[in-house]
Formats: sequence, structure tokens, C-alpha cells
Amino acid sequence: MNYGVIILAAGKSERMGYPKFTNIYDNNISFLENIIFSYKKLGINKIVVVINSENKKYIEKNNINLGDSKLIINKYPEKGRFYSIITGLKYFSDEKAIFLHNSDNPFAEKDVLEKLIENISNKNFVVPYYNQKGGHPILISKKIVDEIKIEKDESKNFKEVLKKFSKKIIVVNSNKILLNINTPEDYIIFRKNISDGNNK
Repeated sequence: MNYGVIILAAGKSERMGYPKFTNIYDNNISFLENIIFSYKKLGINKIVVVINSENKKYIEKNNINLGDSKLIINKYPEKGRFYSIITGLKYFSDEKAIFLHNSDNPFAEKDVLEKLIENISNKNFVVPYYNQKGGHPILISKKIVDEIKIEKDESKNFKEVLKKFSKKIIVVNSNKILLNINTPEDYIIFRKNISDGNNK
């Protein structure tokens, strides 16, 4: 598949106290590993993980398996999410579209990803919705990718950048697209749901 993925993992995770992507998903694999493996199962192999320099140490310390994914350091994480996206997009060239995936959500469900791919052709970006709420990942077209690459203001708010592009809402049957594990309390609930079989 001629699609790419940027996993955004350059945040400081101050509320969690450690990088959120190192949380254990299940079967002793991390959030980050589960995200990567899920995209690879779909046949998407060009995957970029954008992190800060401190988070790189956590990856090495925890022996997180990135496979052949590309690790890119965001040297200025204080610039925010949009700068991380710009940093990641430099690795891509002619892909049809790029998934943007937050590292605090370990799910990349096949049905959701396929629906986004099916609906990107006539819109600039596609967003999954559940119960009238938008979630992640989102899929951005080559048109948006090309415009971001030439954007000179690296401090822009990404949501504001997207407002000038056409949006397609895709209703999905999974509330997992709304998940954000940002605090230790969030993770405790997540693990309980895993144990109860509610997150699988």
C-alpha cells in the first residue's frame, strides 16, 4: 500500500510522568509496538515515529521493537504538534496519503483504517467519528502533505491549518478511536478493561 504513517510521540507526557507510548498494551508489547504492528498487518510499511531526544532513551531502555520504522527526533518539541507533523513529513515523498496517529491511543483497527482509505480519494482529509465525536487516526491527502511541506510558519495550530481543506466524516462502530491515555488513572482503567476483555 502506498500510504504512510506518522506516529506522534514527541510530547513530554507530564501528566503521565513517563512516555505514554511505553505503556504495556497486552502480551508484553507497548502501545507504540502495537500501533506499528497494526499498520504493518494492513500492508503499510512506511512508518515514521516522531519523538523527542529524552523519549529516545526510553525506547532504548525498554527494548521497544520498532522493526524497520524510521525514528525521527523532534529537536524542538516545545513548538507543538504541527512542528512534529512537519518533521515527520520530511521523510515522505509520493505517498497517496498519510495517517497521523497519536501515541496515547494504542489502537489502529483494520476496519477503521480501511474505511479511511476508501474515502480519501475525493476529500483532503478523513476523520473517523463515533457517537458524533471525532477521533483518531486521521488520514491526510497528498495535497495537504505538499502544502504543509512548504509552510513557513512552524508554530501554527494544526486544527487551524486543516480548516481550509475539505473534510470527510466517516462514522465507525468503534469507540476506541476516542481513547486517550494521558494519566496514570486513565491507564489503570485501560488495563482493567483489557483484563475484562473490553478493549479487544
